Amino acid sequence: MRYAILCAALVALAACGNDAHEEEHGEEVHAHEAKHGGEVVVVVEHELFVEVKHDEEAGTMTVWAYAGEAMAEAKLDEPPVLNFVGESGPAQLTAEQAGGAWRFQDDALKGEPEGARLRLRVGGKSYTPALAHQHD
Repeated sequence: MRYAILCAALVALAACGNDAHEEEHGEEVHAHEAKHGGEVVVVVEHELFVEVKHDEEAGTMTVWAYAGEAMAEAKLDEPPVLNFVGESGPAQLTAEQAGGAWRFQDDALKGEPEGARLRLRVGGKSYTPALAHQHD
C-alpha cells in the first residue's frame, strides 16, 4: 500500500511543469511560480511549498521553503534532510544554509537520486514530501 501511494505521488509530481505547479479547486486554478527556475512542490496545500532546483553537473540540490499562497520565505526549525537512493545505495544528506535557501552538495547528486524525499520541520511539525527528478 505504501509503495502504491509513493508511486502515485511521484507520478503526480512528475506531471507538474518545471516552472509552476498548478492546483485545481473546482473551476479555480492556482499557479505557484518557481522564483528561482526550479520546480515547486506542494507540501501542505495553501500553507507550505518548496522549490527544488537540482544541478546534476555540480552535484547540488537547492531548496527554498515558502509559506502561504503569497509564497513568503518559510522559517525552518532545522536544516532539511534529503533521503534518496544513489548509485552506491541509500544516502542521507543534511543541507547547509545558503542565503535564503538550503543547499545539498554531494557527488551522489551528480546522478539521478531515486526515491528522493525531503524531511522538513516547520513550526514543530515534520513533513516528508517526495520529489520527482529535478534538473537544472
